[in-house]
Amino acid sequence: MRHVDQCFNQSIDFFLHRHHVTAMSKASKEGARRQERGEATRRRLLEAAIDVFGDQGPEAATRTLANRAGVNLAAIPYHFGSKQGLYLAAAEHIASEIGTRIGPALDQARQAIDQPEGRGLDKGAASALLTGVLEAFARMMVDPVSAGFARFIIREQMEPTAAFERLHAGFIGRTFNTLAKLIAVIRDGDPEDPAIRLLAPRLIGQVMVLRAARATVLRELRWDDIGDEEFEMIRNAIRENVETLERGAKSAGDGA
Repeated sequence: MRHVDQCFNQSIDFFLHRHHVTAMSKASKEGARRQERGEATRRRLLEAAIDVFGDQGPEAATRTLANRAGVNLAAIPYHFGSKQGLYLAAAEHIASEIGTRIGPALDQARQAIDQPEGRGLDKGAASALLTGVLEAFARMMVDPVSAGFARFIIREQMEPTAAFERLHAGFIGRTFNTLAKLIAVIRDGDPEDPAIRLLAPRLIGQVMVLRAARATVLRELRWDDIGDEEFEMIRNAIRENVETLERGAKSAGDGA
């Protein structure tokens, strides 16, 4: 009889354990599904926000944002706290995406710049790194995904809000400081000298025009689109611009 009771109890324990494991597994899977749905909703809101805010600015209607993302209004405060929170999150997302695309070139340049004294960059290496950063930036500018980024960023450049600080901290400041240091090596100058720093936006501007003035670029160059052949021409132009910096430095040295 005792043996029967033991078997019965063991069967009950096995059943309860199996039921518990099954319930836990179901709960875990459901939790994972909820998390995936939440992440998908958040991603749709960010993508919609970049487009809508880029077109209409931070005054865009909350309902417009929700409709564009295909979610209900409550999703915005749930995931971002408020429309302003979504606006700032969109700026951070843009900075992160741009950083991902140009980050490797910037990191390579920073590592070379930060070498111990006595093992610093020569002009040729600095020029090559500068070219690499500009080419990475150009590659991003011709990518269709940058269209929404550009509209958002241009608005913040013209009428800065708190989002500009997120963009600047995320990639703008890092990019300009890196370019200024590379240019300073090429020109034998001080990266804090306004005359040196002014060359950074000049170079970046020649790349940003590929997105900010895309229609004009295509029209005036008789291009239907920017493919591999066209981008190779852009790369050559970038190299020529950097070589102009080098020639300018040599001319200044000869004049001295």
